[in-house]
Amino acid sequence: MSDALPYTATNGGPVLLLTAEHAPEWGQGPLDGGFGSHRDYDRACEPNDLVYTEYGGTAWVEVGDGIGLILAGQCHTQWLALSATEGVLYREGSPDITEARVREQLARVESWKPYKKALALASGHFFLLDAAFSGAATLEAFEDGAIAIEGRLDPGVYQVLVGALGGIDLIRLVPA
Repeated sequence: MSDALPYTATNGGPVLLLTAEHAPEWGQGPLDGGFGSHRDYDRACEPNDLVYTEYGGTAWVEVGDGIGLILAGQCHTQWLALSATEGVLYREGSPDITEARVREQLARVESWKPYKKALALASGHFFLLDAAFSGAATLEAFEDGAIAIEGRLDPGVYQVLVGALGGIDLIRLVPA
C-alpha cells in the first residue's frame, strides 16, 4: 500500500477547488467557442486576480453565489489537512507525494503571501478537480476522467496564503 496522498491532475488546464455547495453549479453552461467543453472552463482559463507563482498561479472565479479557487498550471495537486482548521494544497508535479514530504517542504517556506480573496466553506467540504470537467454533489458522481479528490475542514471562512519553494507551489488555508 502506497503512502502517497490522493491527487488531482489535469490534461493541460487549471485545477479547480470548489466548495461542495457550489460544485454542482460548475460546468453546466454550453460551450461558447472557447477553450474547453463548457463555458465555465473558459472562465477558469481566464480567471480573476491571477497571482503568478513559480509553478503557475492562484486566482478565483465566480461559481453561483460563491467562488472557486483556480490553481493555474498543469500539475499534480495534493491536499493535506494539517488540523481541523488548517490545510495545504501541494503542487510539485508528481503523483507520489507523501504527507512527510509535504510537511518537510511546508517547514521550509520562508514567507506566505495573503491572496486577496477568502474562501467560505459553509459545510467545510470541498472538491479539487480538472476545471474542464463538470462539478457534482458527491465524489462518486464526478465523471470518470475528472480525477476529483475531496477535502474537509471545519466550516468557516479561510484566508488563502500562497507560498513557493523552488518550483513547488503551496497554498495554505487558515482561518480568516
